[in-house]
Amino acid sequence: MIVASPPRSVLVVDDDEGLLLLMSETLRAEGHTVMTASSGATMLTKLSHEKPELLLLDLKLKDAQG
Repeated sequence: MIVASPPRSVLVVDDDEGLLLLMSETLRAEGHTVMTASSGATMLTKLSHEKPELLLLDLKLKDAQG
């Protein structure tokens, strides 16, 4: 018997709105709980309140470097 692992919480950070939407919707369709941030400042605020199990971070944000 195969037991599926529970959905993981993911924070996706990207300043490209199209990529942010694509990644978050794809992950949600796979059953993950997804939070998003479009800037480094928003990411830091979310991380102060939530502790996602995975962070997908754009390396070149306008207000921060990944």
